[in-house]
Amino acid sequence: MVSSLETVHKLVGTQGELQGVMQVSVLVILYRGRERITVHDDSDKAWSELVNFVDAFWKNSDVAVLTSTPASEEQRVKLFFSETGASYILGHAYASGE
Repeated sequence: MVSSLETVHKLVGTQGELQGVMQVSVLVILYRGRERITVHDDSDKAWSELVNFVDAFWKNSDVAVLTSTPASEEQRVKLFFSETGASYILGHAYASGE
C-alpha cells in the first residue's frame, strides 16, 4: 500500500513544488439539513468563507437568541456550530488537471 504522503513525494519536483498538482482547501458546511461545499485556493480564503457564512446566518441561529455576537471570529464559529445538526469541515486536498 502506498501512502498519500509517498504519492505526494513522487509528485514533488526539484524545487519542492508539485508538478501539475495544486493544493486546495475544501470547505463543507452542514446547516439545518443543507450542505454547502466550496473549494478555495488556500485555507485563509476558506476560513473567510466560513466566517462570512456564520455572519450571514447568525441572527437566525439558535445561539443568537442565547448570547450576543462575539467579536472573535473563532468564538463566533465555535458558538454557531454548537447548534445541533450544524457542522463544518475545513480540509485540504491535492487537485490535478489530469
